[in-house]
Amino acid sequence: MSIVRVANHAGVSTATVSRVLNNMPGVRAETIRQVRAAVEALNYEPGQLRRIRRNGAASTTARPRRRTNAIAIITVGQSRHWLQLPVMAASVAGISRGARELGYRLLLEEALDVEQPLPAALGRQVDGAIVFLSSVLVGPAFYAALNAIARQIPAVWVMGGGPGGVAVDHVAPHNHAVGHLAFEYLKSRGCRDVAFLSKLPAWPVMRDRGQAFCSAAHDHAISCGTFLLSDDARDGALFGAGAIVEADLSTLVDRLVESKPRPTGLFVSADETTVNVYPLLRRAGLRPGEDIHIVSCDNEQIRLAGLSPRPASIDTGAEEIGWRAVHRLMSRMENPAEPPVLINVAPRLVQGQVGTSNAGDDEAPPSD
Repeated sequence: MSIVRVANHAGVSTATVSRVLNNMPGVRAETIRQVRAAVEALNYEPGQLRRIRRNGAASTTARPRRRTNAIAIITVGQSRHWLQLPVMAASVAGISRGARELGYRLLLEEALDVEQPLPAALGRQVDGAIVFLSSVLVGPAFYAALNAIARQIPAVWVMGGGPGGVAVDHVAPHNHAVGHLAFEYLKSRGCRDVAFLSKLPAWPVMRDRGQAFCSAAHDHAISCGTFLLSDDARDGALFGAGAIVEADLSTLVDRLVESKPRPTGLFVSADETTVNVYPLLRRAGLRPGEDIHIVSCDNEQIRLAGLSPRPASIDTGAEEIGWRAVHRLMSRMENPAEPPVLINVAPRLVQGQVGTSNAGDDEAPPSD
């Protein structure tokens, strides 16, 4: 009996079934009843080990079937030090929690040269892999790196965003929802002219967030400017003819300040960029939180703590993504022939300070 069958019978995800079986918080009472009813109807024996009968004798087997009791975290196109970045570290924390709950050890591997195959011995050292891909990978290199790993061992791609058609399970932030949530926040602040600012605009994560943000503004008849940090002017074509592209952030912010109409609301696609935008806005005479409302993304406390007032930021659920990736990998190891699955984790808005007050942070309700 597979946890996948229980999930299908209950009409929920395998991650939700695991939460119920492990008595974890955050599951609605009605959902708990559904899962427990499915467990009873299917005569499923939950837990990491289950008893089976062989020749009249009881024995114990693990599900999914293990060979090494280990899974790998693999960074592709970046060194493992990349995982020390706050949002990546949060995802790794979720992976560690999920692996610990299921009794798996974690190994760290890196594939700096995406054209070189992973060591053949890796498949003998681990039962599966969770893969982080560098944002610099595009086109054929992107597909080749993922597919090469998936051919060698069961794999789940985690975080990021990218093209469809990849034959690998993917657990990621709901970047489209991020853009809509950012717009709704600025609209709630009374902003009638808004803008999107991002570096790495060609990276699918940033592109999805920005396009969704501008689309939401368009639907509400609110003007939306696009300001992109890139040394390739062609990146502007991803956002329409009006996109402004500059290779220098200071120049880009100056152009935003000089634009007509000047935005009163700004969505910056990542906290890493927001911390550099703040002093440039002040230098131009604009007070963040008063002259221009700002919403950022990733909710990286270590970066935002030094900003006054602290901006609102969208938490993409990185730790939840990591936890779900482990459980998806378990399902993939049990059912290698299943079609690839995309799991998007809903973001939530974390409010910042208003103006120059010293008010603490308040969390907004999760998005639908």
